[in-house]
Amino acid sequence: GLLSGHLLAVDASLNLTTEYDGELLALALDLGERLAPAFETPTSIPYGTVNLRYGIPRGETPVASLAGAGSLSIEFGVLSALTGDGS
Repeated sequence: GLLSGHLLAVDASLNLTTEYDGELLALALDLGERLAPAFETPTSIPYGTVNLRYGIPRGETPVASLAGAGSLSIEFGVLSALTGDGS
């Protein structure tokens, strides 16, 4: 949602907004940084739960969704392309 909104807002041909300064992209980057610890698993498939303030809860199950991981990898790829930050 945040990245799609950003891409729509910066597309001048759509004429959707006159005052946009990348706020949605900044929020997406902040969210990505908060979600990054979820990928610190032996398989790099992310944990299913992340507390955005404190990180991975104690006792979090290693059971993960491949579909969820795939969607997140696409989102993180777009975020990296838009920000130039490959981390």
